[in-house]
Amino acid sequence: MPVRLLYRMTYTAPPQGGPADLNPTIKAILSNADRLAEEAIDLGDYGRTQTAFFLSVLAREEFAKAFLLILAQEERLPWTTRFQDALRSHRCKQLVSHTLCELSAIDLLDPKYVDKWPRRVRELPRPVVDAFHILVHEHLRDLDREDWWYKDEDPPIDPTVQEVAAGAVERRKQDAVYVRIGWNGSPRNDPTKPLGESEWKHERRRLKLMKDAFWVSEGRLSGSPAVQYPLIAALVRVPAGLLSRPTTSRTDGAYRPALSETTPSE
Repeated sequence: MPVRLLYRMTYTAPPQGGPADLNPTIKAILSNADRLAEEAIDLGDYGRTQTAFFLSVLAREEFAKAFLLILAQEERLPWTTRFQDALRSHRCKQLVSHTLCELSAIDLLDPKYVDKWPRRVRELPRPVVDAFHILVHEHLRDLDREDWWYKDEDPPIDPTVQEVAAGAVERRKQDAVYVRIGWNGSPRNDPTKPLGESEWKHERRRLKLMKDAFWVSEGRLSGSPAVQYPLIAALVRVPAGLLSRPTTSRTDGAYRPALSETTPSE
């Protein structure tokens, strides 16, 4: 994505009367996500892969919701009506989940690999940047795709991110537990049919990546995730380069964040 898009959105302070402390809510959501994750794994082990898949996606959405609240707590995202809508949007949370899975999959959420963190937002993996662009421009700013992505100029959006944004994960989640009815009244899917082994293994791996991202163990959490977990705090600072108040103006009218805002530290 062009630099002018990457740094265009600026941070606006939350309106008066916004949440003072989101840490209790974040902890509650992460504990619930961990519960859903454990139940999904248990059901999967018993062969109930349809319901397991449904619960697994719900768990990943809860983890994603907690991350969005961490961004709000750290004042990286304003507490606006659009932001609160994003907290309730399944597609939005699935985009955030996809982002966290991508980062976890390449060990960027492992404390041992903190030195591997990119120094600038643009150096993040392409699916991560694409997902954040869709999150910011289409969910938080309510823009149409053609308002921020220029087909003839910009690189194509990562196809998997495109599918998630278009609702592919949400449709698959619904198909795992509900019978869809076709235009002629016939069933379009069979939720009683177990998922294929490869599909469940793929989903279970993504669920593990999400759990690893938040260091949840047996439902127990200690302290504030944003404060106690250095890598999550680092992850908050990465989208700060995309969303925080600009510090240095560019000749082309866009903005570049200070290096300190895009470089994670312990």
